[in-house]
Amino acid sequence: MTDEGTVEAPAGSRRAAAAGRVAAALLVLPIIWLFASEAWRVRWPGMLVAFVAVGWPLLVVAWRPIVPPSWRWSLGFAAVLIWADLLLDWWLETPSDRELASPEWEIARVAILVAVSFVLTRLPPVRWLRPLRAAIVSLSCAFVVLLAGLVLFIALAGPRDQARPADAALVLGREFFPDGSIRPELYARVDRAAALYRAGQVKHLVLTGASGGSRHPGPTEAGVMRELLVARGVPIEAMAVEIHARSTEENFACSMPILGELHARTVLVVTDPWHMPRAVYQGSRYAGDMELLAAPASQSPEWTGLRARSKHLVSEAVAYLFERVRRIHGSPSTCPP
Repeated sequence: MTDEGTVEAPAGSRRAAAAGRVAAALLVLPIIWLFASEAWRVRWPGMLVAFVAVGWPLLVVAWRPIVPPSWRWSLGFAAVLIWADLLLDWWLETPSDRELASPEWEIARVAILVAVSFVLTRLPPVRWLRPLRAAIVSLSCAFVVLLAGLVLFIALAGPRDQARPADAALVLGREFFPDGSIRPELYARVDRAAALYRAGQVKHLVLTGASGGSRHPGPTEAGVMRELLVARGVPIEAMAVEIHARSTEENFACSMPILGELHARTVLVVTDPWHMPRAVYQGSRYAGDMELLAAPASQSPEWTGLRARSKHLVSEAVAYLFERVRRIHGSPSTCPP
């Protein structure tokens, strides 16, 4: 008999089931952390707490049958998440000045995870955990399949070019590197915007993007793009600059009044291919009767490079799904002062 009063399964079946639970948990663990990071990036602390406080206990419950009630396993659980975090930071090349990388957050997160893991592994076994574990494993596998489908969708839809004569082009900014230098994606977006203007497809360029944050309060993404476009021969009177938006959602919330003043009915959205599906989806919330058309910067090194493309496809799939969930209950963003 097992500790839950059921007939003990053969050793091989138990090992297979245990391996399946561990595999599912290891698959969903980095995804939970990606969702938590995305919640922090868009300043949604409630969802961040939900992912860490709810997602992590569910994983502990899923692992419960193969984990002895020991503090060593509690530390092991926390170590797995830290390993996943470091692996994602390396693979995704996360900026070192991200708020989540602060020592205070790291220490608090590890302490919370150790405490929650210790409490849950000390709980006596109960019957209702068995169907819950099965549900967690099933949902984890379903989520991985959904994520794979979103990756394929972004890979196919992202580079689709809809550029044609339009009233204006909206060029989305890209945060600077931690040292304040310009990312190659920003250069690629500027090059595409300049090409659209020179080809006569648009007469107005709206550039959107705030500064690099508290560590780089000086130059703004939009201001840097204007300088680069002037160097490429675009007249300054053809450009409008919006310097308040700190996210994709705010790019559209802040830029729509400018586009309205230009009486724009069709707008070309300029950003990287991996970012395009989410950008157009978020922009549709603010566009009203305005038609948004994709004009991807497909020559961006973040798209032409295999490793860069793969990391962006996965992270954008998570971000795209996150935005779908957030729109269910979240209100539209407003342009910050």
